[in-house]
Amino acid sequence: MEQKFKINDFRNLYRILYLLEQEKERILGADYTFSSLYFFIKGFTASAYPDQLEIQNSPNFEYFDNWLKGHLSGDVDTSLNWAALIQKRNADNDEKAFEEFFHSLQIFKTSKFTIKTLIVDPASISYSINRWVEKYGPLDPDGLIFEELHKIRRTQLSNSTSIWIDFLDECNRVIDGEWYLNEQKANEALSEEFGHLANGWFDENISNN
Repeated sequence: MEQKFKINDFRNLYRILYLLEQEKERILGADYTFSSLYFFIKGFTASAYPDQLEIQNSPNFEYFDNWLKGHLSGDVDTSLNWAALIQKRNADNDEKAFEEFFHSLQIFKTSKFTIKTLIVDPASISYSINRWVEKYGPLDPDGLIFEELHKIRRTQLSNSTSIWIDFLDECNRVIDGEWYLNEQKANEALSEEFGHLANGWFDENISNN
């Protein structure tokens, strides 16, 4: 008996991907390829609301691209998007690429956040300002984050080495951020930017339990 889709099935990306794994042709078309999947997801995420990219107990799909780069073993070309990485690993074999994508997606959906925060001390902010002046010359206050910066947030998802670093103001609004392939690269970047950060990291996961 042919499965009938309901309109609500197409409001959430995870629900769509669940259906798509079973019936690729009905959703992507008769001549579907792995690239079809990528462009379908790219188009959906471009106009989706955050809750359309989430399900209970799973990360927002927006994390998937950089999560995958830290999940894969071996030498990973971080300039490639998730689809290009999977295609490269599967020698342009679309069926194997689909299999790897859905296998990786299942692992991603079970991954859990570890979040730590650090209050930036005045000396570290001064170090960053002096570094900027030495490198670029006198400060132009427009567009700089130094006066607003209060806290650094470090986010990691299990099953991946990837680290997300966000800079927050006193109201916990993100004012800048970057992604790194692993903890070493993240620490090196923070040390280069701030020198020695005097304060320790606070585990937000403990406070939320």
